[in-house]
Amino acid sequence: MDEIKSIILQNMKQRGELAVLQAKVRESVLRALEGHKASPPPQPEGETYVILELITEFFRFMGLHSTAGTLEVEAGIPTLPVSREYLIRTLGLSPDAINNEIPLLYHMLAFCQQFGGVSAVVLEEDQGDQRL
Repeated sequence: MDEIKSIILQNMKQRGELAVLQAKVRESVLRALEGHKASPPPQPEGETYVILELITEFFRFMGLHSTAGTLEVEAGIPTLPVSREYLIRTLGLSPDAINNEIPLLYHMLAFCQQFGGVSAVVLEEDQGDQRL
């Protein structure tokens, strides 16, 4: 029986299913714990709320839905995300210049690199072309 369990776990790890399952369990546990708290976490406001929504949008674009769900629970933000159009307006981005195939954080990074004097950082100890 232990051998079968080990084979199943190894197979799930190789396909990436075990990590997804573990993330979903963590999210469910957090939601259950949040439901029993005397008071909900403070609702983020203003810039903090926008930043959390940008991070959540990035997670969802990357397919990290369980991670996004966990962030929503821990940060006290609604599970129904704000519209992308709202975020675009709030950030002052031009809707015509936005590619809907990539997260808004990528647009912000590109803008900063182009106009803000921000450049990619290459770690000196890295031999490859890895960037932060």
